[in-house]
Amino acid sequence: MKTRVSQLKNIVVGRLRIRSVDLSLYTVEVQLGGDWHVLADDQGKVLSFRSMEAVRKELAFLQVLEATLFHASPYNEMIGIEPSRVPPMEVPIDWPGPGEQGSGRRIRRGGFGRPLR
Repeated sequence: MKTRVSQLKNIVVGRLRIRSVDLSLYTVEVQLGGDWHVLADDQGKVLSFRSMEAVRKELAFLQVLEATLFHASPYNEMIGIEPSRVPPMEVPIDWPGPGEQGSGRRIRRGGFGRPLR
């Protein structure tokens, strides 16, 4: 499913996932009501970014409780290697947005390699 970024301006997003599609191509998904939605612009085109920093700068206004980088490895598909399932990597990251303010709830954030509390 797609969700337009403009629809998220006044919503606290529980989980945001930056999906590494290629070496320098990223898309962003948010979890709403238990389902994952790919972020799109107002015309419905899926947003893509060339770096994680570009994602952070462009979407810093989003209020996010938990953000992760998601990467599925293609290396199990190389010629000469017996096919096997390699689980995707999901790493907690810091999110620069304002977060949820005034509610008294603690915002869950994590940096690279640090577990969420």
